[in-house]
Amino acid sequence: MRRLFPLILLTLLLFLFSLFLIREFFPPQKKVKEKFTYQGDLGRVFNILVIANDAQMITKKMADGRVVKVLEEKSRSDIIDIVHVNLDKGIVNMLNIPRDMLVHIPGYTKAESDTDFCNLDKINHSYFFGKEKLLKEVLLKNYQITIHRYLTINLYSFSQVFSLLFPYLKDISLRQKTIRNVEEARKLLRSRRLWARDDVDRGRNSIIFMKEVWENIWPLAKRKDFQEEITKNVMRVIGKDTDLTNEDIIYILENLSEKGFDPKNIQLATLIGYQAPVYLNRYQEVLACYLPIYSEIKNQIAYFIFEEEKPAKSYLSDEAFSLPPYVLRNYCPQESNLNSIKRDLTPEHLNAQTQEF
Repeated sequence: MRRLFPLILLTLLLFLFSLFLIREFFPPQKKVKEKFTYQGDLGRVFNILVIANDAQMITKKMADGRVVKVLEEKSRSDIIDIVHVNLDKGIVNMLNIPRDMLVHIPGYTKAESDTDFCNLDKINHSYFFGKEKLLKEVLLKNYQITIHRYLTINLYSFSQVFSLLFPYLKDISLRQKTIRNVEEARKLLRSRRLWARDDVDRGRNSIIFMKEVWENIWPLAKRKDFQEEITKNVMRVIGKDTDLTNEDIIYILENLSEKGFDPKNIQLATLIGYQAPVYLNRYQEVLACYLPIYSEIKNQIAYFIFEEEKPAKSYLSDEAFSLPPYVLRNYCPQESNLNSIKRDLTPEHLNAQTQEF
């Protein structure tokens, strides 16, 4: 055994030396991370329009005599949010536009000025008349905001999408109200009576909720396997109600991740307005409307969408602002019955007004 020991030692040394030479001259190949190459046209700074409509399931008789349930073809946009993204700076801002805000609607309103409120119309009616296409035109005409992509969701697709995401969400809540299932989420987001400022708070809640979900899921969303799987499943539910592509979404997530984006830094805002009854000549009805506070809105859009340095109010709570004289005028005829102010018009009434001027 003693005679064999030097031979064993020499063999071991030669083996170790051989490993050293192999490692030195034939180093292991490092696994190169596959680089995602984006082929789309989003650019580096863009705005995504997020719409939640109030479409209901209705029964429809088909040509072959079958009676099926389908979504209404025409609906109003209960929620209108703009998600502004700057990939170079890793910035995401969310701006909500109250559904009752009065605006010019190209082809449908004939107001002589921005304060000719009786001849303006609610922004959510523009979606009823012309869906995403007309709503994008309204945003450009009234606020100079260009929309690069849109995503529309309804009560039913929301339930499916939230069901897909819910297993990954931990302690999800909305304004200190815990959300334990899909139905609770729908109730909190849709209800007017739960909140002091009804529809205004519903709009605020939409962006607060989106930020909460983003914060919750972001650690997973940075993973490539999760990006691909969840994007595929969510987009399958949304279907044709968006012009975003799977590639767009992965492009956004990867670039935000590279910039060290933190969802806690997402800035939120709701456009400022003043609630008042207005007799809208188009419908010959007094409706509950939201009169735009133009000076404040100009500052909000400059800051949250165009990233100008001068800070603006978020109006996520009832912050104080100066009331311009025009909002205190009476926009109802003397004979108007202010006890019968309508919040919404029936689809039949709106349908009667869908013709353009």
